[in-house]
Amino acid sequence: MVKMSILRSYWPLVAALLAASLLACAAKTKLRPQVLTHPSRFPHSLGSQGVVVAVVPFDGRQDVYRDPGEPGPARPDFDWLKAGVRPTRIILANDSPEAVRLDPTQVTAVGEGGVVYQAYDPREAADAVVASEAFGAHLRRGLKGALAGGALGAGVG
Repeated sequence: MVKMSILRSYWPLVAALLAASLLACAAKTKLRPQVLTHPSRFPHSLGSQGVVVAVVPFDGRQDVYRDPGEPGPARPDFDWLKAGVRPTRIILANDSPEAVRLDPTQVTAVGEGGVVYQAYDPREAADAVVASEAFGAHLRRGLKGALAGGALGAGVG
């Protein structure tokens, strides 16, 4: 009986500590939706009857998720071309009264000499990247950095 009364008396304290620890993990800043640049601002964009389209390949010297319409500092990112893929963003702006439908199976790229390349679906792209030597080298570099940082942290601590 004594143990139950002790537990009941400390229950509010335990609940308050649990709530405080959960609130400490919550995001401190409001999330902002990502705003994309209008496709007409990109080079080689095309427009017809109120629909503007820009096809923008990612630059391997920039962060993949940065807005390609805004210049940013060059920093090395994963080398997608060495992994056998070329991530590309398709940006549409529709000011026409008609709905625009984009079928991913109909997206192609035309390379040098008129060679037509079919786009990978997400699973094929992931498989190609994971199977590449570039991904293995990138992963090894990341592991070396993590191990060196862990050893340095353990040495300092």
